[in-house]
Amino acid sequence: MTYAELHCHSNFSFLDGASHPAELVQRAADLDYAALAITDHDGFRGAVKVHLAAREIGLPVVYGTEVGM
Repeated sequence: MTYAELHCHSNFSFLDGASHPAELVQRAADLDYAALAITDHDGFRGAVKVHLAAREIGLPVVYGTEVGM
C-alpha cells in the first residue's frame, strides 16, 4: 500500500504547523510515503524549502494552499 499525505502544514502556517519543511520531507521519506502535499495557510510560503528538500531525495510534492474566507 502506498500513502500520500495531502494536507500538511509547515511552520510557515503560523499557529497551526510546527515543523520545518525539510523535516516534513525527511519524515515522509522515512515513512516511505509516495508523495507529500504542502498546504500552508493563505500562500505558498513553505513551497520553495519543500521543493529543495524533496528534490534531494526524489520525493514527489503536491503544492496547494488552504485559503481562509
